[in-house]
Amino acid sequence: MKGQVMKNGFTLAEVLITLGIIGVIAAMTVPTLIENTRNKEFQVRLKKAYSEWNQISRRFMDEHEQSIPGFAAENKDPQILLDELNKYSTGTGVKRTSAKPYTQKFSLGGIKLADTNQPCDDTWTRRNYNMSGYFYQIDGLFSVPRNGPRLCIDLNGPDKKPNTLGIDIFSFIFTTDGAVIPEGQNHADNSISVWWSTGGTQQASIDYCKPGTTAESTLTCAYYAINDKSPTGVGTYWKDYIGKKQYKQQQ
Repeated sequence: MKGQVMKNGFTLAEVLITLGIIGVIAAMTVPTLIENTRNKEFQVRLKKAYSEWNQISRRFMDEHEQSIPGFAAENKDPQILLDELNKYSTGTGVKRTSAKPYTQKFSLGGIKLADTNQPCDDTWTRRNYNMSGYFYQIDGLFSVPRNGPRLCIDLNGPDKKPNTLGIDIFSFIFTTDGAVIPEGQNHADNSISVWWSTGGTQQASIDYCKPGTTAESTLTCAYYAINDKSPTGVGTYWKDYIGKKQYKQQQ
């Protein structure tokens, strides 16, 4: 008809198909975006904790005129060291109790770890919360001139998932020259030992930052996480390495 205006539109079927496609795409991408955001938050928290503990370690050395490894070797009691560290950390410390902080703790890949005989296990656990929101504990006592003991940090505390070494739990070492280094970093006074429970550590390698059945398999992940590089030598740690599907927490 002359002068009639034709109106084009979508049919109901077309609208439903479009919405279905959008839903599928969202289902595929949103979980990845959420995980990337979470990992980025952990990365920021880790760097902040690392900076804080370097300040604590240097202040400790200035005021005690000896390093934390030296103090620990003289006193031989983790609780004495922890009580002293709590004076510097902006948090509260609770003495060791029979209560374990974790109901479940995992290695990369979702393998449940034993409560004891592991790096960062429950052997010397006290509930110590920093005002920044993370949980920390002391693991093992090394002897001078070795670096140590191990400082284990859970970035969001044992009450929040994923409670996984290499994702939200990392280990550091106090050094004889008053610093804190991520476990795996080279240092003149590192005691490189196959068996970590004797006071040793390991140099950073993919053998010590990978899925496994023990905490030792993720012993040096802090080194890669701080430097944001993948143990494979390709890509970043936070996005390319633990961001892959095989490292997602299985619970």
